[in-house]
Amino acid sequence: MEDQDVRTTRDRILGAALELFSANGFDASTTRQLTEAMELTPAALYYHFDSKTACLEALVEPYLDEVEALVRATGGPLSTRPQAETFLRAYGELIGRNQRLAALIDGDPAVRTHPELGPRVARLTEQLRLTLAGPGPTELDLVRASAALGALRRPRLRLGAGVDAVVEAALATLGDRLERDEGP
Repeated sequence: MEDQDVRTTRDRILGAALELFSANGFDASTTRQLTEAMELTPAALYYHFDSKTACLEALVEPYLDEVEALVRATGGPLSTRPQAETFLRAYGELIGRNQRLAALIDGDPAVRTHPELGPRVARLTEQLRLTLAGPGPTELDLVRASAALGALRRPRLRLGAGVDAVVEAALATLGDRLERDEGP
């Protein structure tokens, strides 16, 4: 029972931290604001996280693990429309389940400048782009892949567009490079 209580408190702290960081930005948020929002003592917060940065890492790392698993599962650059659609849908659904966190990762400078998270986000973004750009990508393929990723990241957060509409827009952005069938 005690382990469950600790996990529940930890999860509640992470939820409050995400809310606070999303509203104010990481740098403008304080541990005092977090403890007040949670009605915790600083000691109780520090029992779970030794710093505000540790909260950020605990929020971001599981999401990045999921993105990494998604990229790894593709097995390399995608060359057919069904492959790209499956990949875009899975990535769009991941973003959809984590809209505030995805926006924080994309938009908060503290994530990009974090010594471990920043390079990891940059590496995963490039892996996503190369996966979508297909085998032997041209510069145009790389630009289109970047635009397709942008189609997934931005409109759903701001306009509440459904996954189907956004995936179709992202596929259209990739252009005619994709084969229509499964291939050999």
